[in-house]
Amino acid sequence: MRRVVETPGSVLFVDEIHDLLGAHTRKLYLVLEEGRYQFRGEPHPVELPPVTLLGATTDYGALHPALKRRWIKHVFEPAKPEQLVGYVQRRPFPIATDVARRIVDRTKFSGAPWEALEVYRMAVTSAKGRGGAAVEDADVDRVFTLQKMDALGLRWLDRRVIQALFTQPKYRRVDGELVFECYAASELNTCTLAGVDKGEYREAIRPRLMTRGLLQVRPYYGQALTEKAIETYSDLKGT
Repeated sequence: MRRVVETPGSVLFVDEIHDLLGAHTRKLYLVLEEGRYQFRGEPHPVELPPVTLLGATTDYGALHPALKRRWIKHVFEPAKPEQLVGYVQRRPFPIATDVARRIVDRTKFSGAPWEALEVYRMAVTSAKGRGGAAVEDADVDRVFTLQKMDALGLRWLDRRVIQALFTQPKYRRVDGELVFECYAASELNTCTLAGVDKGEYREAIRPRLMTRGLLQVRPYYGQALTEKAIETYSDLKGT
């Protein structure tokens, strides 16, 4: 924000804006409402020069409602598989089109390139380790094997979250009887039960599960498995 004050007409980009902590969120409200910012250690907010604010999120549902009302929302269309292949092939280390497509086939579900590029980087490490001049099928196979990636591109930690949620059935009472509602737990309990880092869960695991239609956030229940998850990964129930 110091640079914003010193450079009128700046563009401030806030990535993953839904992860802002409470104190930072309150400061952002002040910027949006009054064009002022409270610097740490200073007694009063300072007036900001003209500035353009851009925020990006992969979890719009987690964004605070007060923030949602203060932005002009623009939803980007997911990239098509051929576009994702292009993103991969524009990286410096060579990879053939058919090999890049294998990566995209398992990572295309979000329509964003971050998953495909992550797999590509691991495959590049494999290729360089064997002294190769380009990423080949064997390198991609090695990544799939080491990461235990299934047909939907889920890794073993992703499946561990699904397995953990299967242990948390929720019921509601109907006409005096308990009726199954869903498999769900809070974010904290989900991470604890699955033994995964909270940051990793928020940044990678939850987005992967949600973009594949396997996880949803339900009021009063928290992270809940969808019908698709229950049907597709029924083998994890009770294991």
